[in-house]
Amino acid sequence: MARRLGAVLLVLTAGAALAFYGLRPDGLPLSCYLTDGEPPRAEIGVPDRPVRGRVTFTVSLSDNCRVGETRVYLDGRLLGPAGPVIAVDTAGLPDGDHRLGVTAADVALRPNVGRAEAVFRSDNTPPTLTAPAGPVLIRQGEARPVEIVSSEPLSRVELRWADFTVPITAQLTRLTVPVAAGPADPPGTRRLEVAAWDPAGNEARLAVEV
Repeated sequence: MARRLGAVLLVLTAGAALAFYGLRPDGLPLSCYLTDGEPPRAEIGVPDRPVRGRVTFTVSLSDNCRVGETRVYLDGRLLGPAGPVIAVDTAGLPDGDHRLGVTAADVALRPNVGRAEAVFRSDNTPPTLTAPAGPVLIRQGEARPVEIVSSEPLSRVELRWADFTVPITAQLTRLTVPVAAGPADPPGTRRLEVAAWDPAGNEARLAVEV
């Protein structure tokens, strides 16, 4: 009986000490559970350019006490709990803008909820390149411009003509390429090869017969 009474007194003494110092057994002040009115802070990091395929977004969560339940949403659809990194496969999404949202609650008895939203743009469709139909005819010793048109702005273009490769880095949708045949060039068909990438990294290729 004395031993049992001693154990009860020990528990009561420990509980009184925790209450005196305003602490719970998990180490947080009681104010975090009873009087905290500050919601967690949430931030989402997204690229400032279009993305394609499987991409990751960073999430930063903090609270003056402790972050409790978290959730992440994509276009209003719940994906699951929010971790420091969110992986999204954009191949299953339509091209265009998408909204990523995060909610984070603290551990108060009446939870305070912090929110963050960010918009990213997905693009999994290669650009369409067009050029004049049929072979481009030029005479020996002459030059002629060939116009290449893209369905969307391009971030990078590579032109290959004969043994020369010319890289171009610019935001453009229309490109005029001069092609020439030297006086000593034999008659025949050559190819102007065009490789192009949009800002998301989708690649398109085109060959023009000259």
